Amino acid sequence: PDLTGLTETQAYQRMAANGLSANGLTMSDEVFSDQPKGTIISQTPAYGEDVLPGDTSVTYVLSKGVETITVPDVTGKTKSDAEKALKDAGLTSTSTEEYDDTVAEGKVISMTPTGEVAKGSQVALVISKGKEPADKTFTIDVKGQFDTKGEASQTITVSVSDANATSGRQIDQYVLTKENPTYNRSLTITVKEGQKAKITITRDGKEVVSKEVSQASDGPITIPN
Repeated sequence: PDLTGLTETQAYQRMAANGLSANGLTMSDEVFSDQPKGTIISQTPAYGEDVLPGDTSVTYVLSKGVETITVPDVTGKTKSDAEKALKDAGLTSTSTEEYDDTVAEGKVISMTPTGEVAKGSQVALVISKGKEPADKTFTIDVKGQFDTKGEASQTITVSVSDANATSGRQIDQYVLTKENPTYNRSLTITVKEGQKAKITITRDGKEVVSKEVSQASDGPITIPN
């Protein structure tokens, strides 16, 4: 009979129901497994093999359940040391970064989960980017003219984003016409100290300017026709 997935008591009962003596049922090993603790993982002879009724010997391997380990505390360690410690313990890891005023840059702020977990579990690390830089605000002058070779009305759109972003937040829009042919604005930009913003300008949806700025002297910006 098929004994896999049964408890030992259930296996004895199934043996008897199939004309086999429970005295012939013997555990050969007990191992960690994803299968519930105390249930049979495998058997010999295998299910479906022909055996003689009576005291036929059947051996089985019993599950000890999922192997658990204690997650080592890696808070305060460098990212590389933390990842190594977790790997050595039989765990995997992922990481994200955030600013922290008290934990040095490159070291672990926090981790999840902690305590006892299944071997091979993933631990999420939060790595410090150091103290968050202060905001710096400045203005950039942007100038442009109506393009006499273009449409009768031309929409100028100005967006700003992090220097690494592919798209940004719209901060200004203006329609140029023959009657209102000049765009001349001072735009307020805020960045983190030591970082840059990217200004993107489009004319009727077509990008005409893409420039990184970190201070007022990076302007003025002239919109080409």
